[in-house]
Amino acid sequence: MPGQRLSPIYYPDVVVSCQPDEASDYFLEKPCLIVEVTSKSTEWKDYAEKLIAHQKLDTLLAYLIVAQDQPLATLYYRDADGGWEVARFDEPGQALNLPCPTAALSLADIYQGVDFSKTVAEEG
Repeated sequence: MPGQRLSPIYYPDVVVSCQPDEASDYFLEKPCLIVEVTSKSTEWKDYAEKLIAHQKLDTLLAYLIVAQDQPLATLYYRDADGGWEVARFDEPGQALNLPCPTAALSLADIYQGVDFSKTVAEEG
């Protein structure tokens, strides 16, 4: 339709739905958790553009941004009133409590097996 603006579709690194969602083999219409692994080149988009777009999804309970070059995770989550809160994790023993699926992960769990002594350039 002329003049109709389409919303962008993002393909996150991880997307989880806890309810039936058979809209497509390529995306979920009712995600409850979205996870992005960010880099210097995607950081702005993950923390700004995608954050704003994802927070408009009625079914989304949490949006987790995980850094690829250091142990750092930022969790945006809905509070009991439906508003958005944010928590930052940068210590290996810190626990992230995910609302969907209900789970607790430590930062050490998320980064298990990752060697930060190698730079991205060395790996690529």
